[in-house]
Amino acid sequence: MRTKFDPEKALEAILYIAPKVNGDMYKLLKMLYLADKLHLENHGSLITGDSYYALDYGPVATNTYDILKYVKGIRENDCGLPLAREALSIDGNEITVMRDANLDWLSRSDIKCIESVIKEHSTKSFGELKRLTHDDAYHATQRNHIMDLHAIAATLPNGADVNQYFSDQYPD
Repeated sequence: MRTKFDPEKALEAILYIAPKVNGDMYKLLKMLYLADKLHLENHGSLITGDSYYALDYGPVATNTYDILKYVKGIRENDCGLPLAREALSIDGNEITVMRDANLDWLSRSDIKCIESVIKEHSTKSFGELKRLTHDDAYHATQRNHIMDLHAIAATLPNGADVNQYFSDQYPD
């Protein structure tokens, strides 16, 4: 099953999360994964609709990561966001935001899930976050390949219900 990625919402999520994790790109990407899982558990959808790939250091929202690579200057395609470089800058793996997030792009449930995850996990070390995000869905996926959304949902306490919801909403 594929979701529809929203690049503008992803940029606003980056701008919202980055200052809360001291600009740490790795933590930002892990907080987004964990927030997406929480949003999936509670609301049956992902915050930005991004697809996750199983990379060496864990799941990464691939389109969001492409935005960060564009800002960093290691990707030419602007991902449909030519103004992203005016909104943030990246030096190494440190993100600096140039403006506050436009919260009109993020729903109350998005913010609630992001805040909950940041409160619970943002002080964890690299190793702790790596262990936490290397879940069954990650381990079931070949490195550098897309993680199946059903497999991600299956890691949730209500995974069977979420997957049934997907089947009902998106029949093959």
